[in-house]
Amino acid sequence: MAAIEGLGIIYTADWLAGPAIHAGKLVEVLPGWGGRGDDGVYAVLPPGHLVPTKTRLFVEEISKAIKAGWGTGKRK
Repeated sequence: MAAIEGLGIIYTADWLAGPAIHAGKLVEVLPGWGGRGDDGVYAVLPPGHLVPTKTRLFVEEISKAIKAGWGTGKRK
C-alpha cells in the first residue's frame, strides 16, 4: 500500500503486484532484477490428519493460482 501511495519501492512477488501494475498504480523500476525464485509459500495447517475441507480447498486453489502466475498475465 505504501508503494501505491508513492512512499517508496517494494520487492514483492509478481503475482501479488500484478493487479496494481496492470491498473497503472505501480511501475516496475528494476526490470530483469529479482530474487532467487525459489522462495517458498507455505500453508500452516492445524495438527492432525483431518484438515477442514474449506482449508484444503483454499490451499489447493491458491497453489494453482500462484503456479499460473496469478494476476500477472504471465503463465508458467
